[in-house]
Amino acid sequence: VLQFTIVSNGSTLDLSRLNDNNDKTCNDKNVQSITVALDTPHALSWVRVIVRNSVDLDQFELSYRSNSSQAFTPCSNLRSARVDDRTLDISCPTSDVVSQVTLSGNVVRGLCSLYISGGRNVALQQSTQQSSDYYNWTASQAVDGRIDIPDDVQSQKSTCSHTITGFDGWWEVTISNKVEINRLIIHNRRDPSRPYCCEPRLMNFTVQIFSNSGAESVYNYTDTGDQVKDVYTVTPSKKIIVSSGTVRIDVSKNTRNKIVTQCEVYVYGETVCLPGNFGRDCERVCNCADQTEACFVSTGGCPSGCAAGYTGEDCYTVENLLINSAC
Repeated sequence: VLQFTIVSNGSTLDLSRLNDNNDKTCNDKNVQSITVALDTPHALSWVRVIVRNSVDLDQFELSYRSNSSQAFTPCSNLRSARVDDRTLDISCPTSDVVSQVTLSGNVVRGLCSLYISGGRNVALQQSTQQSSDYYNWTASQAVDGRIDIPDDVQSQKSTCSHTITGFDGWWEVTISNKVEINRLIIHNRRDPSRPYCCEPRLMNFTVQIFSNSGAESVYNYTDTGDQVKDVYTVTPSKKIIVSSGTVRIDVSKNTRNKIVTQCEVYVYGETVCLPGNFGRDCERVCNCADQTEACFVSTGGCPSGCAAGYTGEDCYTVENLLINSAC
């Protein structure tokens, strides 16, 4: 399942209809441009727009502003693929972290919904390990996809990770595919009934990202905050590309304790597939009308449309063929 981040209002235009999760409520203002600010800046991958009238879908421009610039930059390698008569996916991959996006053209005047992909969680159910296991609080429970759990030990012990005290605690996840990483989100373990038990244990944690099966260190980050958080967000200044990568969380520098305990670790990004393949594990084959083009890795959508005999958002569904019963 793709994870979407809906942007907040970055202009004077009322965006309530664009992020109300209702694709039938549309903008009725006579405008040709709209700028939105990302709640959580990150590197772009693709954008989805849904409009009232299909005639407006091909009349658009997309630009962005990175954290390091005051100017907007047009997408230099923009590609688009129609999902249906009202929906268009726009690929605009960037290396830099993006804070604002501008959409302009006739597409804005009948815009119903705007989504900006935050990437997919490439760590979900990947291989994990940690320095030690506190009873059944295993490392794999931090990538099981569950975050809506009560703040009590009985609920948390089946979905949070926990190392043994007395050791330099660490936890890591190994991502088997080649991926582009744009940010990490770490859900801390909470227990309001015991304020000195859990939340402070992650303070001053270190994140290390390795590539090439752990042989090459490509990113390091240390939390320097003096306040505990329920959720930590780590955003590299540029997109990180790793092959057979490992993301490691370490608390050996934490002077309070050496325990790593967390309830979920999200590593957001996109899989890097060879041209002609798509999917989380690059396990699916593109079915584009132009057999020389690469489809969207995230959705399978094709700028040239689906090949003959295929249909659907991912051009993967075989069309029903009309069979002459007289044959």
